[in-house]
Amino acid sequence: MNKNNHSKKHNFGMKDSGEINPKDFQGLFAKAQEIELTSAEKTKGYDAFHLFIAKNPPKPALSIHHYLVKLFISAKEKYTTLCAFTKQNHLAHAAMVACLILILLAAPAYAAQNALPGDVLYPIKIGINENIEAVIVFDKEEKARIAVKHALERAEEIELLAAQGRINAAREATAHARIAHDAKIAQQKIAQLKAQGEIDEAIRISSDYESKLIAHNKNIKDMEKNASDDAQVKLTEIRNNIRGYALASAKQRNMFEDSLDASSTIIIAKKTALGEFNNSEVKIKQAEQFVATPTLQAATRIQGIEEVRSKVETAKKTLEEAQEKLEVGAYDTALILFKNAQENVAAINDIIDYSKKP
Repeated sequence: MNKNNHSKKHNFGMKDSGEINPKDFQGLFAKAQEIELTSAEKTKGYDAFHLFIAKNPPKPALSIHHYLVKLFISAKEKYTTLCAFTKQNHLAHAAMVACLILILLAAPAYAAQNALPGDVLYPIKIGINENIEAVIVFDKEEKARIAVKHALERAEEIELLAAQGRINAAREATAHARIAHDAKIAQQKIAQLKAQGEIDEAIRISSDYESKLIAHNKNIKDMEKNASDDAQVKLTEIRNNIRGYALASAKQRNMFEDSLDASSTIIIAKKTALGEFNNSEVKIKQAEQFVATPTLQAATRIQGIEEVRSKVETAKKTLEEAQEKLEVGAYDTALILFKNAQENVAAINDIIDYSKKP
């Protein structure tokens, strides 16, 4: 190792007071990655680490509350201890600080993964876990996908709170504030993706976002059926909020689509899907008419009328699902579903045609 590296003073994300500056974490980790320790330094660090573990053996598990209190109270003490082990080597010092940060954050971060608004670990989930997830990606498309993922997690969280009967004023306020924040970030990231020329991908991400928000909306609507009057009021408010975010996303996506050329693959897929929707709708109505008209059935010797009815219902459900996909801009998926609906109608026509044979 170059001797100049030992003589040069490094702050490594620390203030003059010796405290860690959170804003410089990225710089600290970047500098630590450039470090190349000698065999002797690696051995020294290894011994120091094991000495630290020996002096701080594992203790019986604490409750989450007591664990967090103890964790933050002891953080500075552990940092000071590690500084003592590495005070002769600034580069090893930086590496040890990085390790300490990871060790201190790992356990509560892991425990916070399933936290919901109002839980003691929820600030760690949204303030540490998700911020790290957003920081470690540099691709604009991935940043947009992660922002959408976080916004959808907010919708899932409030749905879980509702399903578990844990909604109260404080939790609801936290949940609404957070989903508003993350939905805004998601739209910003999608807009940035479009601004960089990735308009097709921006539309696809937006479409997926809308589709999943609508799914959460439906789940909450189903909960309303068996809820008390007071709970129904809250659920309706939650559902309307989520629907609002879906509509805002749809408005943004439609603006993107309006800026596309007629030769765009998305516009072509949209026109094709609309055409298939009309074809599917006409064919299903014809099949429904046959099932609902005894005189038409009498004109044939059809034996499988129940099978026909079943296929008509399946075709109608598939058509509804396809229409939902069409409305959120998932044109390729809608096209596949329209084709599936028409295959059911074709099967119905085969049964009818066969029954007409002498």
